[in-house]
Amino acid sequence: MANRPGQARHGFLGWPSEHGLTLPTCRQANIDAWHVEHNEHGRNTIRPFLLWCMASKLTRRFRLPTAVIRQASPSPDFGPCRCRRSAECLALLAAFGAGPG
Repeated sequence: MANRPGQARHGFLGWPSEHGLTLPTCRQANIDAWHVEHNEHGRNTIRPFLLWCMASKLTRRFRLPTAVIRQASPSPDFGPCRCRRSAECLALLAAFGAGPG
């Protein structure tokens, strides 16, 4: 699936024709099959387009899987423990005359 929404729509629009369908003839089973064949990113990317198609009555109403939004984990390098350890290391280095600078 493409990275940009426009490319995603274009990629999705080829799928029905490959299966002898058009947007208006797609049924729930067809949309379910498309979702099974594509990864989470593809499903999340095409969701707004499918919602728009339904709202514009280009397709029948579908039950779409809930969009999954994942957030990146906070970096382990930025936290109170890491800062405390860094300060302790600098203090030890300074105590032995090997501090920065």
